[in-house]
Amino acid sequence: IILLINHFFILNYFMPEISGGTLTLTCSVEGSGDWKYDWFTRNPDSHETKMVTDGVQNSVSVSHEGIYRCRGRRGNPVFFTKHMPIKTYVTLTHNWTQIYSGEMITVRCEIQGGGDTDWEYEWRTTSSNAPPTHSEYRLSSASASYSGDYWCKARRDLYSSTEWSQAFTLTVSSHKPRPTVMADKRTLPVNGSVTLTCSVENSAEWKYDWFRRTSHSSEAQAIRAGEPGKVISISHGGIYHCRGGRRDTAFSTENSESVTIEKTVSNKAVVFLQPNWPLVFTGETITIRCGIHGGGSTEWEYEWSKPKSSTVSAYDEYRIDSASVSDSGNYRCKGKDKRDLFSSTEWSDVITLTIWTWDCLFLTFILFLIFYFIFLLSKINMYNRYHSVRGRWIDFDYYNSYSYELLPGSSSGTEQDSYIVHGQTHTAGYVCKAGRGDPVIYTETSKLKFVWSGGELVSLIKQMLCCHLSLSNFFCQQYIL
Repeated sequence: IILLINHFFILNYFMPEISGGTLTLTCSVEGSGDWKYDWFTRNPDSHETKMVTDGVQNSVSVSHEGIYRCRGRRGNPVFFTKHMPIKTYVTLTHNWTQIYSGEMITVRCEIQGGGDTDWEYEWRTTSSNAPPTHSEYRLSSASASYSGDYWCKARRDLYSSTEWSQAFTLTVSSHKPRPTVMADKRTLPVNGSVTLTCSVENSAEWKYDWFRRTSHSSEAQAIRAGEPGKVISISHGGIYHCRGGRRDTAFSTENSESVTIEKTVSNKAVVFLQPNWPLVFTGETITIRCGIHGGGSTEWEYEWSKPKSSTVSAYDEYRIDSASVSDSGNYRCKGKDKRDLFSSTEWSDVITLTIWTWDCLFLTFILFLIFYFIFLLSKINMYNRYHSVRGRWIDFDYYNSYSYELLPGSSSGTEQDSYIVHGQTHTAGYVCKAGRGDPVIYTETSKLKFVWSGGELVSLIKQMLCCHLSLSNFFCQQYIL
């Protein structure tokens, strides 16, 4: 029996049972000479011991069973051939970075340089599961209890085995992953599309299923199944979700949260009052209607947005039977296709509804008269122009009150035909006259003109109206103050 040494490689040899005789083992190094040989032996439960050291002969005779190996040496300093024992490795059939509960996986013991020999396998693990005796450790439904370190070794027979492999650490997550769906926008533009992305940890290890619902109560229908791409482009409204699956296995993640995509149609919604009165008073009945331009034969469902709330109605009108001031505000609507509730128009333009009381109307009229009267009397920049026969400007003197007191800056006359009054705090009357020549000849005094200071009066009137008539704060802020 020859143990072949190719400079750096030596085979272990198991010596079969010997009955009343000997066997010769020969150690050979190919392609060179001048070797001396060391021989080693061991039993299954003992440490290795040297049989022969620095032997010149490349063969030995043995009469006991055991495990034998040889080594060649030569030169000074001594050069040894290399002993390469057969090694084992623990591997995972699917090289995934994360294992989840419920998955089916296989841990395998592989032998490097084992050839076609029939091996028996031994496993060791820190997990709570009983190890098998064959090369594969199959986990049909993984759980957290499978987490731990795994070692294996292989044996030809009672006396010949590999060393224990290095530890392989398996970690099983106790929960299924849940993917997330992201949309680049939530509303499909007219003739446009939306991009959806399904994200799972370590996305390269997954395939993806996509589902769509056409209403909140309908069953989800698969639109993509088992495809590697996690991004899809859609052109229909609906409720979408996704699910991830391991490649080449039946394991899948939980369903993602749903994302709602609405599609905008080209039809336009318009809101209007019926009857279209300029003023609506408390207690009256008013109807706000929603019309769809270009709706054709499509059956529509309508959504209304009104003050302080948003309601969904199946009708194209919003009826107010007994109007009150609280019904005042902005109204708008949009239409949804009954056959595809995720296809809708854009919101209509806003229409503003104001509900009046008769008291409010009367007060508004009185306030209008007061404000108009004050406006006519509150001109601060007052001027009178007079032209001479020759077209030359002449000097002006300004007076106030009935005593004709000169205003500041006009004691010697001024060539300007206007005078600006700053910071007037009370009502006053103003006159002017003009003069020219030397000696000065004056015109007659102009007619008296009053400038009314109405700021404080107006504020007082507003506050008295609100307080005396106990009007609501909303009405006062909106229409009076």
